[in-house]
Amino acid sequence: MKNYRVRVRDEKTAFFEELMRYLDFCDYESVEGFAEPRIYPGFEFKEKEKSTKKGAKGRPLKEAGISDMESNMASLREVMSRINAQRDKNRK
Repeated sequence: MKNYRVRVRDEKTAFFEELMRYLDFCDYESVEGFAEPRIYPGFEFKEKEKSTKKGAKGRPLKEAGISDMESNMASLREVMSRINAQRDKNRK
Protein backbone atom coordinates (compact mmCIF):
# COMPACT_ATOMS: atom_id res chain seq x y z
CA MET A 1 0.00 0.00 0.00
CA LYS A 2 1.22 3.51 -0.80
CA ASN A 3 0.81 6.61 1.35
CA TYR A 4 -0.13 10.08 0.13
CA ARG A 5 -0.45 13.44 1.88
CA VAL A 6 -3.35 15.58 0.82
CA ARG A 7 -4.17 19.07 1.99
CA VAL A 8 -7.83 20.06 1.77
CA ARG A 9 -9.23 23.56 2.20
CA ASP A 10 -11.42 23.96 5.29
CA GLU A 11 -14.57 24.70 3.28
CA LYS A 12 -14.15 21.47 1.27
CA THR A 13 -13.42 19.03 4.12
CA ALA A 14 -17.01 17.73 4.37
CA PHE A 15 -17.03 16.94 0.63
CA PHE A 16 -13.61 15.31 0.84
CA GLU A 17 -14.60 13.11 3.80
CA GLU A 18 -17.78 12.01 2.01
CA LEU A 19 -15.81 11.25 -1.13
CA MET A 20 -13.26 9.19 0.78
CA ARG A 21 -16.05 7.22 2.49
CA TYR A 22 -17.29 6.00 -0.91
CA LEU A 23 -13.86 4.97 -2.20
CA ASP A 24 -13.37 1.33 -1.25
CA PHE A 25 -9.75 1.09 -2.41
CA CYS A 26 -8.27 3.42 0.21
CA ASP A 27 -8.32 4.29 3.89
CA TYR A 28 -7.96 7.80 5.19
CA GLU A 29 -7.11 9.38 8.50
CA SER A 30 -7.73 12.95 9.57
CA VAL A 31 -4.74 14.64 11.22
CA GLU A 32 -4.38 18.20 12.46
CA GLY A 33 -0.84 18.68 11.25
CA PHE A 34 2.43 16.91 10.86
CA ALA A 35 6.08 17.77 10.82
CA GLU A 36 7.57 17.46 7.39
CA PRO A 37 11.34 17.27 7.12
CA ARG A 38 12.78 20.00 4.94
CA ILE A 39 15.02 18.82 2.17
CA TYR A 40 17.07 21.41 0.41
CA PRO A 41 18.50 20.30 -2.94
CA GLY A 42 21.60 22.45 -2.53
CA PHE A 43 22.28 21.46 1.06
CA GLU A 44 25.63 19.88 0.28
CA PHE A 45 26.53 22.68 -2.07
CA LYS A 46 30.21 23.12 -2.73
CA GLU A 47 31.43 26.39 -4.10
CA LYS A 48 32.97 25.97 -7.51
CA GLU A 49 36.51 27.11 -7.85
CA LYS A 50 36.76 30.33 -9.75
CA SER A 51 38.52 30.06 -13.03
CA THR A 52 41.38 32.48 -13.46
CA LYS A 53 42.26 31.23 -16.91
CA LYS A 54 41.96 33.55 -19.89
CA GLY A 55 39.03 32.73 -22.13
CA ALA A 56 36.82 31.40 -19.34
CA LYS A 57 33.32 30.42 -20.38
CA GLY A 58 30.57 33.00 -20.17
CA ARG A 59 30.32 36.59 -21.22
CA PRO A 60 30.70 39.66 -19.08
CA LEU A 61 27.41 41.22 -18.02
CA LYS A 62 27.95 44.25 -20.22
CA GLU A 63 28.01 42.09 -23.37
CA ALA A 64 25.14 39.81 -22.36
CA GLY A 65 22.93 42.55 -20.96
CA ILE A 66 20.59 44.59 -23.10
CA SER A 67 20.62 42.84 -26.48
CA ASP A 68 19.86 39.40 -25.00
CA MET A 69 17.15 40.83 -22.78
CA GLU A 70 15.51 42.56 -25.73
CA SER A 71 15.58 39.41 -27.84
CA ASN A 72 14.20 37.36 -24.95
CA MET A 73 11.38 39.84 -24.45
CA ALA A 74 10.62 39.81 -28.18
CA SER A 75 10.42 36.02 -28.25
CA LEU A 76 8.25 36.08 -25.12
CA ARG A 77 5.88 38.55 -26.75
CA GLU A 78 5.72 36.36 -29.85
CA VAL A 79 4.88 33.26 -27.81
CA MET A 80 2.24 35.15 -25.84
CA SER A 81 0.60 36.38 -29.03
CA ARG A 82 0.52 32.81 -30.39
CA ILE A 83 -1.11 31.62 -27.16
CA ASN A 84 -3.71 34.39 -27.37
CA ALA A 85 -4.41 33.60 -31.02
CA GLN A 86 -4.86 29.89 -30.23
CA ARG A 87 -7.12 30.78 -27.29
CA ASP A 88 -9.25 33.04 -29.52
CA LYS A 89 -9.42 30.31 -32.16
CA ASN A 90 -10.61 27.75 -29.59
CA ARG A 91 -13.31 30.11 -28.29
CA LYS A 92 -14.92 30.39 -31.73
